[in-house]
Amino acid sequence: MIKLLSVMGSASARLVPFFVAHYRQFGVERFCVTLHYEEGQEEGRDLALSHLRGAGVEPLNVWRGPFEHDKKEQYLASMRSEQAEGEDWWVYADTDEFHEFPVRLATLRAQCLRTEKRYVMGRWIDRLADGGALPEIDPNMDLYRQFPWATHLSMSLGGKSFDATTKLCFVGSDIVPSNSGFHRPKDRNWREDPDCWPGLIACNHFKWDQSVKLRLKQRISEWSEVRNSVQEAENLEQHLLGHDDRIDLGSIVPRQRQLDRSPCRRQLMRMVRYSKFLVLSNAMGRNVEAVSGQTAALDQRFGIYV
Repeated sequence: MIKLLSVMGSASARLVPFFVAHYRQFGVERFCVTLHYEEGQEEGRDLALSHLRGAGVEPLNVWRGPFEHDKKEQYLASMRSEQAEGEDWWVYADTDEFHEFPVRLATLRAQCLRTEKRYVMGRWIDRLADGGALPEIDPNMDLYRQFPWATHLSMSLGGKSFDATTKLCFVGSDIVPSNSGFHRPKDRNWREDPDCWPGLIACNHFKWDQSVKLRLKQRISEWSEVRNSVQEAENLEQHLLGHDDRIDLGSIVPRQRQLDRSPCRRQLMRMVRYSKFLVLSNAMGRNVEAVSGQTAALDQRFGIYV
């Protein structure tokens, strides 16, 4: 069976109906969900529950209290263990992550089994609204048209590393994530692992709506054990304060206005290659001349082939 595993935050409640519909169209057969909310977020909890139950999904757990990575990992491990049935394949996704699989999941699973692959990796594509606004999500408008800009904001402005923007998206029953963020498989180097599906799929990241300001504040105050995530949140909060609560699209490279559901192969390849260029450029003090002409070396270094 193909199952989805997620700890959903109440701050992202407006994404829930889009999320369930998105993964159902790819063939997810069962949603294994824990809903998390904090004190004062009861309205978001009730909205998320309403959306889930309206879509025929009953959360396995409702977790109340401050966010803790260890507790999230406990819920994820418990759900996976309790809901496991034979040779399951699992989709890992947070509520704001919409993986764009190349085919329906049953077909992808069959292709993986035929070629002896055990998991599929992806890469965040941060989706932004026109003008860098942080709008409230409109339940009656296509999500991709509400956030038409495909970017690597998390690296350009947040300061995240390349590895922190990768995602373990679809896995066989024997593959375990390294942490609750699902960024890579445990005890494996996916770049060199013959069990990894070749290339990266797009993971559209719909984080940048009206709720993000609250989530950044919570991350800064509660995620002290994950310093790189706190630093990213601080960087982005300072950026918003300096730009009237908007994201300056002109400061993000690469970026592409893309209204359909997934950047086409050539556009995504261009974005991935440019983002690798940006990483090395940052490491070399943004000396563009020193970085130019090293595209092939970057491909070898990062092992990314789209």
